[in-house]
Amino acid sequence: MKNLKNECVILGVIFLLCLSCLISFVHLEINYIDPDFKEEILPKLNNQNINITTPENKTYTEPMSGYYPSTYGFENDKNGNVPVGWTDYSHDGCGTKVISELDGHKKVLELWDKNNSGYSKIYNNFLPQTSGTIEWWWQQSSGGVASHVIIGDGPTLRWSINNQLQYDDLSGTSHTIILVNPNQWYHHKIVFNCSNNSFDWYIDGVLQADNAKFRYKRSALSFFRLNTWYTHRDYSFYIDAVGYSWDSNYNIGNNTEEGLFLNFISNVELNWIGYSLDTQEEITIMGNTTIPLPDYGTHSIQVFGNDSVGINYWSDIRIFTIGDAKTPTIIINSPVSNDLFGQTTPDYSVRITDNIGVNTMWYDLNGGTNFLFEDNGTFSSTEWGNMPNGTVTITFYANDNAGNVASKSVIVRKDIEAPTIVINSPISIDSFGETTPHYTVTITDSSGVNTMWYTLNEGENNIFISNGTIDATEWSELENGDVIITFYARDNADNTASKSVTVKKGYVSPWPILIIVAIIASLSVGIIIAAMIMHRRPPKKGQIIPEKPREIFPQEATPDEVQKVEITTSFCPMCGTKISDKEKFCSNCGTEL
Repeated sequence: MKNLKNECVILGVIFLLCLSCLISFVHLEINYIDPDFKEEILPKLNNQNINITTPENKTYTEPMSGYYPSTYGFENDKNGNVPVGWTDYSHDGCGTKVISELDGHKKVLELWDKNNSGYSKIYNNFLPQTSGTIEWWWQQSSGGVASHVIIGDGPTLRWSINNQLQYDDLSGTSHTIILVNPNQWYHHKIVFNCSNNSFDWYIDGVLQADNAKFRYKRSALSFFRLNTWYTHRDYSFYIDAVGYSWDSNYNIGNNTEEGLFLNFISNVELNWIGYSLDTQEEITIMGNTTIPLPDYGTHSIQVFGNDSVGINYWSDIRIFTIGDAKTPTIIINSPVSNDLFGQTTPDYSVRITDNIGVNTMWYDLNGGTNFLFEDNGTFSSTEWGNMPNGTVTITFYANDNAGNVASKSVIVRKDIEAPTIVINSPISIDSFGETTPHYTVTITDSSGVNTMWYTLNEGENNIFISNGTIDATEWSELENGDVIITFYARDNADNTASKSVTVKKGYVSPWPILIIVAIIASLSVGIIIAAMIMHRRPPKKGQIIPEKPREIFPQEATPDEVQKVEITTSFCPMCGTKISDKEKFCSNCGTEL
């Protein structure tokens, strides 16, 4: 019984101790969550002060029209104001302002000029950069006027009064790049390097100025300046979506495609703002902005901020989806239709885009083997070598992350056959003295003849464009003997052919003389035959034919003695009749002997 009492006492003490501890703990917790105490030592967390307007909680099958991701897209600037981060130095009657939209671009910076003795000018300063890339969109309202973009006094660019894009080099010389049209947007990219004071200028993705020189030598560039021309008036030029490569939140090329407009409203003045896509690391922004279109699928976005005393705020999480009802877009920059190529494998340049992302790209030649590629390059040399002479159909393919497939083709020409050369003159039996030979050749090719030339004994190349005479100076310097004349031709596909003929130099061919002798001999024989015919003709009426004399023997001779008389035989010079030397007249033709 005693032990039981002791145990009860012990349990009671333990209970009281536990109750005391519990009361103390509850008291401490109550003190910790006291509202007044919390207000003094903790930042306020409020998800009702930032509200996201876009993107909406829906499926997007294409980007938001007119919004381009950039370092400065002016989405957060009020219309009519100078954009935040830029300084206006315009003269009276000129100025700069943000406008709501222009030709498919939302929130655009306008430089307007209504003073023919002043100009609008605006700067954006950045930390000095020894190298880097700046890209933007540029448009001008009319022709016959000029506008300028100057990057740190290095690259100095001009939209000239003749609607030409130009740059000025170190000597002040203007170099024209391309012709452009007013009221049309052009995408520009400048890649600069201060180590050699040069830059590359890309317009709509095409390199137009390679290794162009700065206007002034600079060790670093630190501003982006825009201005109109002080002697022109009543026009504007426009800039949109300026992107800097040293901006950690911007990737070069982002502003070439439209994105999603992140628009939100804050009920408090925020000292810092950022957003997180799909719970990733927060990205600092100045306010409303455009983000690149995310990949296919469901995404989340949330905006954060804090005020000047460090109180944090955040928005609700916005859920949206990127879907796709469209196939990828394929633009073939090169080769273009009807391009001509030879044995050398051609390069290709294509631009393939899709609003939810391109998954795979490939090509084939004449429907043959599929070749995967990730960037522009050169076609398979083996496959190109297997293509026959004639036309080749090149087809590019792409599928997106939703499985949509697109294709686009271009037909080019392949020429691997050399030109055909026919030498009409001179021919191999020809011989020449000091007189320079004349030549005539016929050269044909299906793709067109590009260049023709000839050599003498494999000497210098003599280019010609039509039939003519061998170079007199070179011919005179050749030694007597055989001369090899070789004619060459190259077609537009770089296929080359040659053909030769060997002639003589130093004596005249005997053939012309022999021909002349033969002609003279033939004429002489003809004359003789004609004379003979004339003498054998019957006498004309009234013509007296001389009496044919008879042989006269001496009267004192007896017949036996007559047989012993020697008669000398000869022939008539006219008709060739046999006569004796005693006859005075030919017994046949009557010719006096």
